[in-house]
Amino acid sequence: MTRQRKLGVILATVAGLDGGEVYLVATNLSRVSGNRKIGDCAQVWTIPTGGLYGHQRDACGACPLLPQTEGGGGGCYVSKLHLTGIWSAIHAGAYAPWDGDERDFDRLHVRFGAWGDPCLVPLPIVERIARCSLGWLGYSHEWRRPENRPYARYFMASVHTAAEAQQASAAGWRWFMSAFAGEQIPAGAVQCPHQVRGIQCRDCQLCAGTDGSRGGSRLVNIWTDPHGPKNVVRQFNRGEQ
Repeated sequence: MTRQRKLGVILATVAGLDGGEVYLVATNLSRVSGNRKIGDCAQVWTIPTGGLYGHQRDACGACPLLPQTEGGGGGCYVSKLHLTGIWSAIHAGAYAPWDGDERDFDRLHVRFGAWGDPCLVPLPIVERIARCSLGWLGYSHEWRRPENRPYARYFMASVHTAAEAQQASAAGWRWFMSAFAGEQIPAGAVQCPHQVRGIQCRDCQLCAGTDGSRGGSRLVNIWTDPHGPKNVVRQFNRGEQ
């Protein structure tokens, strides 16, 4: 009998970054992702148990793209409409707790941190999923925390300035720079292949930390222009901050 893949699972419920708790939810285990940039990937989300509004720091920590209502400058391109669907599915019982069966991620590409910081996912879970997947990607704004240094094997430090890029390198991380307007791109960094040639993340596999994905990584650092709707890009570039 062919084993039927799950729609999604709750990997764990863990302490958030601002005093609350978060659900760690993996989706698109059996349904194709419609994300044009990353391609067909399973996605791991960090969803605050207290709700999507007023609790985003639990999921996203010190991300500078937090909404202004939560102390950030705005500029996050993730749609709250999509997050609301995941929140509703959690509370409708659509996602069962993960039983640890690695076959749920077998032969899939995985995006950690589709929303929220991927370093909230316990490292043993990251290791298990990465081991059985076809490849992975992830970006963390929490790279400055010494306790998150082991995640550098799997994820990129998310930076926005040349100074942050230098600090991340010194801390042992590869970095992905979504550059603020006017920032100098450090020498040796490669522009995101999706922006240059339309290559999707699932096929690129450069943003997989210092270990790299299947097939290996050249261990280069990556930069990109801001992306998303025009109003989001304006906010990101500090035009409305």
